Amino acid sequence: MTALPEGEDWYQRAWALVLKRHAGRTDQLGRPYREHFSRVAQQLLQRFPEGTPAQVQAALLHDALEPGGGLDEGVLLGAGIDLRPWPSSGASPSPREEAPYQQYIAALCASGDVAAIRVKLADNLDAFALYTALGDEGSLELVRTKYVPARRDLEAALAKRGA
Repeated sequence: MTALPEGEDWYQRAWALVLKRHAGRTDQLGRPYREHFSRVAQQLLQRFPEGTPAQVQAALLHDALEPGGGLDEGVLLGAGIDLRPWPSSGASPSPREEAPYQQYIAALCASGDVAAIRVKLADNLDAFALYTALGDEGSLELVRTKYVPARRDLEAALAKRGA
């Protein structure tokens, strides 16, 4: 799969949750925030065309299970969302509040959960593009200190696993 399967029922169920969760929100560039999730899913498929429907759903909903995310597993299961790509190690594709970002990335990489690492890499690439486009010193500092090291670690973890 290389393009988002927007006509598929499983995709539409996940996308409906994205629309509901992010209606009216914008990112720092003024774009509809929901577009971040479709970009993450598209990035996942561009880098990993063998991505499964469950992995695309995880990319679309990568923020859903983080603390304060507003959706629990029951809501996701009730919408027919496949939770299999979510790692059982406690590291979801979104960072937990109690762990600093790089510590979270290290734990995710150590988990060996290729699907979750791929989703986080796709998310990282979109954040990298956003903060680079913003171009202010604070944003560029985030790129240098957060997103570049995380991308390096995520890519190394995938390479180590031949993924």
